[in-house]
Amino acid sequence: MRLVREIREIEDQRPDILVLTGNGKTETRILSALCEKYNGKAKFLWFPETPIRRGLKETGFKALHAIGVYLTKYKLKRFLFLVDREHFKGTEQTEQEAVNAHLRKELKAKIETTCEHLPGRAFTTKGCLGNHPFEVCTVIFGTTLKIEEEISELIRLKFGTQVNPDKAEINRFLRKREKRLENLIAGASKRHLEKAFIGLCSALKKMEEN
Repeated sequence: MRLVREIREIEDQRPDILVLTGNGKTETRILSALCEKYNGKAKFLWFPETPIRRGLKETGFKALHAIGVYLTKYKLKRFLFLVDREHFKGTEQTEQEAVNAHLRKELKAKIETTCEHLPGRAFTTKGCLGNHPFEVCTVIFGTTLKIEEEISELIRLKFGTQVNPDKAEINRFLRKREKRLENLIAGASKRHLEKAFIGLCSALKKMEEN
C-alpha cells in the first residue's frame, strides 16, 4: 500500500482509494508513513496535490463534497475520509449517523449499508450517488478532540514520556531528538502504532483485505 500525491507517480495504473481529509497535512504525513508498514499488496491511495476545487479549503464534513466529482469524472468508487473527533461535537448523533446524514443532505446520496470496524473510530458506508455506487471508510482521530492525542500516545508508548497533545509541544519534543513525525512512525513497532493510531490501522487492514 502506497500513498501518492500525483497520478503520474503510478504511470498507467489507477488509484484504488482516494483520500479526503477534513483537517490538515498531519493526517496524510501519518498515513504515508503507515502505508509503508502495511504494504502487503500493491494498492495505491491518492491524496491529490491540487484539490479538485481549486482555491477552496474544505474542512470537516465539507471534504466529503468532493466525492461527487471524483466519482463521476474519475470513476473512483472508494474513499478514505480522515477527520478529527472535534468535528462531531455539538451533535447527539453517533459518528455513523452524522456522516451518513451529511452524505444524504449535501450530496443527495442513497445510503445502503454501514459497517463498523472499530466502535467510534472507523466504519465504512456504502451507497449510491445517482447511478454511481461508492464506499467511504471514515477514520476518526482522537479520543476527545484531535489527532495530536494519538501522536502523544505513540510518544508515550515508544519513549515512556508524556507530552501534551499539542502540536507545538509535540514538535519541540521531536526536534530535541532530531526526528520528524515520519521518523517517529518509521521507528515504532506495529504493536505501538496499532495502539496509538487504532482507528487508522484498523481501516488500513480492512482496505488491504478488500
